[in-house]
Amino acid sequence: MSVSADITLGILPSSQGQPPLPDPLVWLTRKEQERYATYRVEAARHQFLAARVLLKTMVGDICGTSAPNVLIQTDDNGRPFLMDLPGQISISHCPEYIAVAYAERLAVGIDVERQSDATLITDIAAQIMTPAEQNTLQETTDPLAYFQRVWTAKEAALKCAGTGFLTDPKRFATDIYPDHAMVQGILTTGEVGAYHVRHRDLEGGAMLAVAVEEKRRASARVTVRHYHWLNVADGGQMVAVANEDQF
Repeated sequence: MSVSADITLGILPSSQGQPPLPDPLVWLTRKEQERYATYRVEAARHQFLAARVLLKTMVGDICGTSAPNVLIQTDDNGRPFLMDLPGQISISHCPEYIAVAYAERLAVGIDVERQSDATLITDIAAQIMTPAEQNTLQETTDPLAYFQRVWTAKEAALKCAGTGFLTDPKRFATDIYPDHAMVQGILTTGEVGAYHVRHRDLEGGAMLAVAVEEKRRASARVTVRHYHWLNVADGGQMVAVANEDQF
C-alpha cells in the first residue's frame, strides 16, 4: 500500500430503483446486514448498500485488498471508521449521488446535498446558521446558492471534527470565498475547530463539499474518482472507475 497524505473522493450516481443491485450478503458484514434490514424504504436501503459498495471498492483498490474484506464500523457518534486498515473515511449521499472520502493521514469530512427547496431554506437556516449568516442569506442575490454552500460546508466540517450535527452547527461560523470556505467554532470539548472546505457543483444542482482541518490544508491534494455501475456475469452489479480528476 502506498503511503500518501492525499484525499481520494469517490462519486457515484445513486441510480435508485434500478435493479439488479449488489448482493448484500457479499458486501455487508452481519452487523451491516442488520442495519440494512432496518431501512423500510427501498431507496434508503439502496443508498446504504451503494455507499458501502462504493467505499469498500475504493478503499480496497487504494489499500490493495479485496473490497468485501474492507471492514467498516461506526463509533458512538455515528462516524464510520475502518477496522483493520489505516486512514479516515467519510460517507454522504443525497437522492442523486453517493459520495465517499478516504485519507490515510488526514481527518476528512464530506457532504453532498441536492439543491434545497426555496420554501424550506428559511426554516432550516434557523436551525443551522448563525444570526450573521441568516442576515447574509436575506441580503444575498442568490440565497439558494449561499444556503447550499453554508449547509454543506458545516456538515463536512463537523464530520471532519468527528461529531457531525451532534455539535450545534450554529456554534460555527462560515466565511465563503470564491475558491473555498472557512468554518470555525467551538467544539463540544471546548477546543476551537477550524476547517478548510472546498466545494464542487455536480450535475443536476447537487453540491459536494470536502473538509480538512485548516492546519492540514497544505497537504490536502484531492483526487476525485467518478464511478459508474457495471453489470457483472452473475446478474448483479459492481462499481468501476469511469474517470478521475483533481479537485
